[in-house]
Amino acid sequence: MNGDITVWSIPEKAISGQDWKPHMLSRYSSQLDRIVTMYWHHTSEFGGGLCFADIAGKMNVVHISNLNKDAVNIDEETSFWSEADKVVIDKITVMEHDNYTFILAVKQRIILIFGLNKNGEVFGQKACYVDDVYITGLHHIGNTIHVLTLPGIFTELTLTVQDEKINVSETKIPLKFDVKKYRTHGYFFSKNLALLGLLGQQWDHEIGKKSGKDALVFIFQNQEMKPIDLLWNNTTGSLKGHWDCLEVLRIVCIKEKRFPWLGISSDLNYDTLSVYHLKLLRQLARISEMVINFVPVIKNYDIKPFIIIHYLLQIKLVVHRMKKLFKKKDLSLFQRRSIDVQNFFLKEMVAKNILPKANVGKTFIEDMRCVMEVANELRYPDMIQCIWCGENILFIAK
Repeated sequence: MNGDITVWSIPEKAISGQDWKPHMLSRYSSQLDRIVTMYWHHTSEFGGGLCFADIAGKMNVVHISNLNKDAVNIDEETSFWSEADKVVIDKITVMEHDNYTFILAVKQRIILIFGLNKNGEVFGQKACYVDDVYITGLHHIGNTIHVLTLPGIFTELTLTVQDEKINVSETKIPLKFDVKKYRTHGYFFSKNLALLGLLGQQWDHEIGKKSGKDALVFIFQNQEMKPIDLLWNNTTGSLKGHWDCLEVLRIVCIKEKRFPWLGISSDLNYDTLSVYHLKLLRQLARISEMVINFVPVIKNYDIKPFIIIHYLLQIKLVVHRMKKLFKKKDLSLFQRRSIDVQNFFLKEMVAKNILPKANVGKTFIEDMRCVMEVANELRYPDMIQCIWCGENILFIAK
């Protein structure tokens, strides 16, 4: 319905064997016409602000409170753009910085910026024309706004507030992008801002129409960021959220014909490295072995081979798992077999002289000795037999 807002409660998942339906909590009739754009800004546990704009180009905000699965309160509708200029607002977003909240509304080639203080009162408004062409993408980080326009011009706007006045400074970010041959439809940043992706399509400048059927993705590297530093100083203990840094490192090493570990100390003590750093070094070693044939001159090789780092990491993980199992009072059949298999792996590492080859010392030796002493005293069930040949799956003579 024109100008109406409905709030629904939708279960996260259906209860098995039972039908479920969304439950309407409330319907609110706004002051606007047919709504075409909305943005939800969460400000508290049970509430926030809902920004919305209509087909006439007007934009309002309502305050929502007491939001739960059974009820909701919608009130305090405020007009932010009341002029029915017939220019539809394509995108609404909200950014917070330095105790200020900014509502950003994109109207084709204009960015409207509304500033709110910590009390929720509007203190300023500013309109920004970015190259005076259609805006196809917008993203904000801190007090900066990255804007992409139709021809592929990328701009960084920096917002500051002085004497309750919104100030905007503009910086062009050069991209190797043919503005005559392509038109953009949006962009995205990877999680750690290491990669920038532009979605575009071929464009015939003479006739003013698209000339290709397929959409294209253009990938750019953030040259202000050093991926190796971000990876090495990562405190999360996981590489999962840093795939973009590894990918940038891989591409750069292939392009520049160099190794990925440049910038890391050549005098690493592998005996004291954490599991995370061993995982990282294993990935760097994998990339190194991928690009080694492209490196014109190899003066030194400052990390251990991939297989050695892989074994050291597996030893660390096996020791950790075995210590965790030893703390249990009652071990299941599967857990006892698991200890047996892992103990066998450590014995194999000793037999293959992995520790001397890796040139590691006391920490690895002591950790392995502690768990192997306990594991060697335990009694284990017979190992699972192969269902086809009947032999022990590990080929261990019992």
